[in-house]
Amino acid sequence: MKAYYDGSVTEDEQGEKWITFAGIAGTDAVWAEFDKQWAKMLASRYPVAPYIHMIKLLDDKDPFEKQVGWCEENKRQLVQDAVVLLSQMNKSGFRMARVSIPESTRLRLENRGVTVPKDPYLHCAVDCVFMTAGIYALNVEDEAQEPLYVFFDRGEKFLGGFKNNYLANRTRPGLPKNPDNWWDSFADVQDVDLAYHFGLQAADMIAWAHSRALGGKNRSFGWLEEWLEMVVPSFRIEYTEALLQRETDYRRGWERVFKR
Repeated sequence: MKAYYDGSVTEDEQGEKWITFAGIAGTDAVWAEFDKQWAKMLASRYPVAPYIHMIKLLDDKDPFEKQVGWCEENKRQLVQDAVVLLSQMNKSGFRMARVSIPESTRLRLENRGVTVPKDPYLHCAVDCVFMTAGIYALNVEDEAQEPLYVFFDRGEKFLGGFKNNYLANRTRPGLPKNPDNWWDSFADVQDVDLAYHFGLQAADMIAWAHSRALGGKNRSFGWLEEWLEMVVPSFRIEYTEALLQRETDYRRGWERVFKR
């Protein structure tokens, strides 16, 4: 079982800063087929797409410059082909999730003395991993479970807090794992290069799509989030001001996750 995660930070049309973390998890069999099909999809065009990274793709950054053939139509076709491929994945073998926190609102509430998540990057990461890889660990019999590997995009702010908690809270190597310790359900937590991991490219699309939609659905590719949520089994949490003030809603699960 592998799970891939990427993040995005943007402002919506009202100037609210949103922190978004997204991921996609699947069984080893799902990823084996996905990797084969994704590589084929990238190569089946001219110019050949070395990978998908939405910011680089839309900003005409290397390797997606206009002068080498990356016109708007070619970019749109690449993204559409990726969505079609995701729609054809085994629906019972993978899950997508996205968590978003309005950082400006969180800080305003914190200054008023309201108990809110102290580290929004860590909070998004734990929620998102729980809704994808964590759900798998809780609902699959021990003898049928595959080792869980979690991959973050290299350089992400979301990685540090999550990995530090994983290293601090897991049972030390060489000792029997604790079935009641959520952190023991992971075989490893790693940061990897998006260009070489197709699942991470899919996670990038999910996170970027939400940020794009926040800026207005009339923008280019503003439709991407809606398309993804129509074709991929998914969960999502948006921490509105009302939800941020309901402390028990987000602390209940965390008390279990961080219990030593």
